[in-house]
Amino acid sequence: LSTNMAHCGALRIDHVMGLLRLWWCLPGVADGIYVFYPLTDLLAILRLESHRNRCLVIGEDLGVVPDELQAKLSSSGVYSNKVFYFERWHDQQYKLPEDHSLDALFMVTNHDVPTLAGWWNGSDLQIRSECGVLGADEELLELLKQRREDKRQVLAWLRHLELVPERWTDSAEPLEGRPFDVDLCAAILCACARSRSRMLLFQLDDLQLIEQPVNIP
Repeated sequence: LSTNMAHCGALRIDHVMGLLRLWWCLPGVADGIYVFYPLTDLLAILRLESHRNRCLVIGEDLGVVPDELQAKLSSSGVYSNKVFYFERWHDQQYKLPEDHSLDALFMVTNHDVPTLAGWWNGSDLQIRSECGVLGADEELLELLKQRREDKRQVLAWLRHLELVPERWTDSAEPLEGRPFDVDLCAAILCACARSRSRMLLFQLDDLQLIEQPVNIP
């Protein structure tokens, strides 16, 4: 931690749940087992090095995070990590910028999710299908159908924020069927920039309208 913090003003810890526990596959344990770590000691070291190096800490806390860990990270001043795609309510509507977490790094996208262009155009789903990650063709069709609904939700979000691109307002075709372009990219980035979260991160891949992802989960 000290070595890394000496060269940056903020450090993001990937899979911060590893401070509490990791799932190990051990010989003789058929289904695997959780191995727990000394969370209190590790957080104390984290706070100390953060103070010594004047370095802010972000914990990648996406997915299933135990309540115990979430509370202790917050009390230790570790920032949460949010991603645009997942910032929704239970009815799947996207959260408005004022509803975002304050002490968080808000990411438009990151290396583990599709680029904006890839997501909007559905190429991430096509790639997963070609790689054999998906099952029958019906699964791909169902996911593409769900993606169209997701895109309608994004457009409703932008419409509420009065950020739908001007060139997109005079179209007779369904907007969720239009290919991704720089105007829509700018609108989404501007909307994300209104987030009340203290930090915002976006990728150059999105600015370049790149569809190919870094990782394929």
